[in-house]
Amino acid sequence: MGFWELIIIACVTLAVIYIVRKIKVSRNPVLTNKSRSGIEYKVFIAGSTSLHIERDAIRAVVSEIHNKWSFKGITLTSYTFEDFDNRVHEGGLQRLYNNFIANEADCVVFIVDGQIGAQTLEEFNISFNSFRHRQKPSILV
Repeated sequence: MGFWELIIIACVTLAVIYIVRKIKVSRNPVLTNKSRSGIEYKVFIAGSTSLHIERDAIRAVVSEIHNKWSFKGITLTSYTFEDFDNRVHEGGLQRLYNNFIANEADCVVFIVDGQIGAQTLEEFNISFNSFRHRQKPSILV
């Protein structure tokens, strides 16, 4: 693993820890999803399909944080495009990702390396518009 990958992992780790602590002390129901077991927090990891190593690293960080906080009733779950059903869907798979980002994700982490593709830009715009209307998802780039 190279220097920049370690920097990315460190930054994402700090950002996710900050968000979890913010949720823990927050009394604002808009920022938390209460599940039967406590607080559920969904993280969508967006970026080019070629950045699978970086996605896996971020997913590992989210999983590690989940393991540390789950006993306190805080559940962190990470999602990428790979987690969605890849059968043919009306409107295409991108529509499923966009719907998840707009309506279910609490945080979206964007991995950017050089140019931004059309789908990643679309996901960012969906995230930003959703944040403006419902104050989530949190957006990390």
